Amino acid sequence: MTDIILRGGSVVDGTGNEPYCADVVISGGVITGIGDYTDVDSSDTIQCSGRLIFPGFIDTHSHLDAGVFRSDAQLALLRQGVTSVIAGQDGVSYAPGRGVYATRYFASINGSHPTFSGGSVADLLETYRGTTRINVGYLVPQGIVRHNVMGLRQDPPTPRELAEMVEQVEHGLEEGALGLSTGLDYVPGYFAATDELIALCEPVARRGGVYVSHLRGYGEPGVAEAAEISRRAGVPGHISHYHGPTADMVDWLEDGQRAGADLTFDAYPYDRGCTNLTLLTLPPWLLEMDPDECIERLGEIDTHAYLDIDWLPQRGDITGLGPDWATRVEFTYVAAPAYAWAEGLSMSVAAERAGRTVGELTALMLQASRLEVGATVPFSNSTEAEAQELANHPSFMCGSDGIYFGSSPHPRGWGSFARVLSRYCRRDETMTWGAAAWKLSGHAAHRFGLTDRGHVAVGAVADLAIVDPASVQDNASYGSGRLTATGVSDVLVAGSPVLRRGELTGVLSGRPLTRTV
Repeated sequence: MTDIILRGGSVVDGTGNEPYCADVVISGGVITGIGDYTDVDSSDTIQCSGRLIFPGFIDTHSHLDAGVFRSDAQLALLRQGVTSVIAGQDGVSYAPGRGVYATRYFASINGSHPTFSGGSVADLLETYRGTTRINVGYLVPQGIVRHNVMGLRQDPPTPRELAEMVEQVEHGLEEGALGLSTGLDYVPGYFAATDELIALCEPVARRGGVYVSHLRGYGEPGVAEAAEISRRAGVPGHISHYHGPTADMVDWLEDGQRAGADLTFDAYPYDRGCTNLTLLTLPPWLLEMDPDECIERLGEIDTHAYLDIDWLPQRGDITGLGPDWATRVEFTYVAAPAYAWAEGLSMSVAAERAGRTVGELTALMLQASRLEVGATVPFSNSTEAEAQELANHPSFMCGSDGIYFGSSPHPRGWGSFARVLSRYCRRDETMTWGAAAWKLSGHAAHRFGLTDRGHVAVGAVADLAIVDPASVQDNASYGSGRLTATGVSDVLVAGSPVLRRGELTGVLSGRPLTRTV
């Protein structure tokens, strides 16, 4: 008697092979048989006729470090077939250390962890064991390591400080981290020079980890820096949420690869991004302050005048969005109840309704929310068609960059994986189902050293998503970002059904993910 049999479906094994008909037998949380098991009994059977059995998808760029415990976020992922996420992104998260800076600075992105109040990477990873339906891998966040050692100082580290940072990275890897992340547009990662980052990547290279980077600007210099770090440190490099004109982005990527860098990237299939409002609207001299000092300065009239007269008018040129940029940036999440009415509105419309200038509204809203405000922004140099073209590059993986706060969130957390399947595989047929299984699961598992996952094979952990190819569909939109996808009715994590007939079960079989190679 086996635990579960998936009967009558077509297996898409995650290696790039196209679907083939087979039953899948699961015992003890792993796949124990693939083939014709018509005569085998089991304690549970899931009928899969007309459906595809995929390896559970891996979200390679997630901000569910704290939100992974929420059932709405779990449902958003599982209804797309996502069973694992890679957290610790953009150089800012909770461990190692007390996690205070991450909670204050990245509150609109990661939120506050409900049980972790400080400790090691190992301590944080243990919070994900048996407490959620989703598996969680973690990257050591470089910005937090720098903050632990140097605070918000902008100067280069002393030799002793650099050695201490390298030691923190090494310990994080020993305790189960999959690599190192940077957020080079965010403070304090912004202050780190290339040579400093190369030094931090040396233990990552020794341990077979990955260097994952939110680039220092998404132009040619940022890609070139990532390639240099990969090449000089001898570490695999992975670019987060890659976007832009496809021809340019591919050329820059492949220039780095030809120069000896081992580079891959993730992207999501939308033409808008989402981040914290501070990055979009505040000048460097405010961003470089301690968050409490920044919040205090936002209440000053002189700061409002500076934003309106000296800073915000030039943002359209800097971002490439043009002079009407404030009409195109829309609030997704505002923590302060007094300003929650602005969620879903553009900055200019919200300012008009409040009877304020854009600078005044920005400052007062951020102050009242203690910097916890999120917003979407259109990519100035990328379209959905280009995103689809980028997804067909051999170095592509899918990372939702999902942020799960507010009443008007970006739809990418609810739809990225389903959108790839419904648009690229079914509607446009630019990607086969076999290629999708590799890009959404197998490739990520291989890249991050999760060799016991990402494929449907005997001996693999039974993280599996059962997908109806005729009906899989993303439903979330910019106006209705919280609509769950359809067409994925059953999902197993470690051999246990966590989604059954489209509904969450009571099973919490998620676990922390560590390298298996």
